[in-house]
Amino acid sequence: MDIINAKKDLKTIFLFILITYILSVIFRYYYIFEFQDYQPYLWNGTIMINTFDGYYYALGAQDILNHTHSSHSPTDATISKVTAFLAKYTPLSFEEVLLWMPVLFSSLLVIPLILIGYVLKTPQTGIIAAFLAPITWVYYERTMAAHYDTDMLNIVLPMFVFLSIIYAFQKRNSLSLLFVSLSITISNLWYPQSATFIIGMLGMAFFYSFFKKKKDLFIFKLLAYSFIPLSIPPALNPELSISLTYKLVILTLFFSIDTVLKNRFDKIFILIFLIISLSIYYFNGTLHIVISKIYEYIIPRLHASGNSLHFLEGAYTIAELQQISFIDLAHNISGHIITFSISALGLVYMIIKKPLMLIALPMIVIGTLSYKLGIRFSIYAAPFYALGYGFFVTSFIEFFKQRFSISTKIQYLLMATTIIFALLPNILHIKEFKPSPTVTHNEAKILSMLHPQLQQKDYVVSWWDYGYPIMYYTKAHAYGFANANGKRDYPISFALMHNQQFAKNTLPFAINFDEHFIDKLTKKFQCHPNELKYILRIPNLKLPKLNRKIFLYIPYRLFDYFNEIAKFSEINLYNGKVKRETLFYLTKEFKQNGNMIDLGNNFTLNLKNRTISIKGEEVPINTFFTVEYDKHSELHIQKQPINPKSVIYVIYLKSYKKFLVVNQKAFNSTMVQLFVFEDYDPRFFRPVILTPYAKVYKLVQEIY
Repeated sequence: MDIINAKKDLKTIFLFILITYILSVIFRYYYIFEFQDYQPYLWNGTIMINTFDGYYYALGAQDILNHTHSSHSPTDATISKVTAFLAKYTPLSFEEVLLWMPVLFSSLLVIPLILIGYVLKTPQTGIIAAFLAPITWVYYERTMAAHYDTDMLNIVLPMFVFLSIIYAFQKRNSLSLLFVSLSITISNLWYPQSATFIIGMLGMAFFYSFFKKKKDLFIFKLLAYSFIPLSIPPALNPELSISLTYKLVILTLFFSIDTVLKNRFDKIFILIFLIISLSIYYFNGTLHIVISKIYEYIIPRLHASGNSLHFLEGAYTIAELQQISFIDLAHNISGHIITFSISALGLVYMIIKKPLMLIALPMIVIGTLSYKLGIRFSIYAAPFYALGYGFFVTSFIEFFKQRFSISTKIQYLLMATTIIFALLPNILHIKEFKPSPTVTHNEAKILSMLHPQLQQKDYVVSWWDYGYPIMYYTKAHAYGFANANGKRDYPISFALMHNQQFAKNTLPFAINFDEHFIDKLTKKFQCHPNELKYILRIPNLKLPKLNRKIFLYIPYRLFDYFNEIAKFSEINLYNGKVKRETLFYLTKEFKQNGNMIDLGNNFTLNLKNRTISIKGEEVPINTFFTVEYDKHSELHIQKQPINPKSVIYVIYLKSYKKFLVVNQKAFNSTMVQLFVFEDYDPRFFRPVILTPYAKVYKLVQEIY
């Protein structure tokens, strides 16, 4: 079955690239079609982005366009520069650029897939993979419309690197090596962390070359061409980085010398080139950063400081870093366990028949082990399993062709059937997967309303999930944001989970000492870290005077993370063990049957006895509250005292149609008191914006 003949039919290649690209874009448009008129998801008439990190890069792009520099703004990030360029020079609005970039950029995956099949002399394999890979569960979820993040090219560019390496092994000339250098340069410029996988592929290329042809010097020339592009880009470390211009100049120089010499002094040239490349790679700190990224990915849960204190990392709460079952892994990579099994068999067979595929082993292994390392890593294997599926189908059809002499039409029919079979579960997933934006329209509106009241030096405190959106919409500092370490998360959790006196005392120290909160506070009060909870509850504690205002932002949706947030300050800083002190249960749905209300998860409310059964144990209720908002968003509270000796409170959030069950510690927490009851202590907080969607309070403090 020769869809692409041996005469390099570029028109056919281009045709299938175009077809699969358009198909990928169409599938991603479904989300836009579904929510383009849904007001809670819109901002400036456009669907809002659904990634936390997206707001980080969007802030950088805004600053580039406005010639400003906000706190922690990534104006050096390539994605921010590209975004700013597109917003400035295309008819799309800024928000439309954020929405459409993932759709258009991530669909480029079809190009390297089809070309890989062509280079490996199995073009049908690449074509089938190009139909499947762009809409596999994990790849679609990480690159769908509004998923504005570097993910849109994080797989596309390493796939081009893989393509360039296997192409170089086949062509074995300087021009193909320049292709390797340029693909690595672009990949490293877009996503510096891709260096980890690229180094892995280069390592496998070395072993492949060594065992294939032990005296082959070509691999050393390939490595020499590869390590200069792998040096640190400005986005990671401006002080140690080698600019793109210098990289291109060095590569052009080496390429020119290599072309002129025409292999006459290969050994000397390769030795000099390799020494220079490795020296640059080592001495500017790239190797150290690569190792640190590996450590960060594999051990993200606990962070131990220099004095052996343990903090939970923000990654602890990220769903995509949690372990999954092998069945879930199969669904994420291929859409269905049957498709996954076929893909796995095909991939193994492809590696046997096409040994150059061994070079991709680091990405395949990391992706396959994602059920242990975290679901986020499965995306690295998805394109290769798609190639495996394509190779299996191609080999299967070829077997039938030789065994039964089936016609070309039957071959095409079999190929189309197997493609549709693989696509169906992935299409159904696209229809069902409808994530909400990182912040809703109303949450963003509240932050925008806060913006005029803030100076850039002021701080807005919330959980780290909202850090980048806070900076994006308010242009002020956020205390707590993605990629910050657990030392920042600890005081935020401490303030939210304790009473308002704790919060009043904690926040100024947190802002003043930043991530050195624990170290400097224990030194100031000459105490052990676990004793700080006794000091920070002291009334009239002398607090640092700050020249900036502090605001507390509490969105309603933050209650979905209440139990996870609590763990960050319930951890024993010496041994890393979490001792649960709070009971907090927010119903997803409930069902009433007479006097009994099933709250789900083994929580049952007995209206007649005015008790609640928790995991089979019936306990009395201290107070029953009914909390609701009127049409003007004014809060109304009905209070029914029941048993003052009980430590369990039941709150009916009538406007949200949910029940909340808490113990005394959770009930008295700043988060519950300020949001649920709007019961602020005027000595500590003043209300700024109060809505059912989110609430903002200003800390009462001395400003100098």
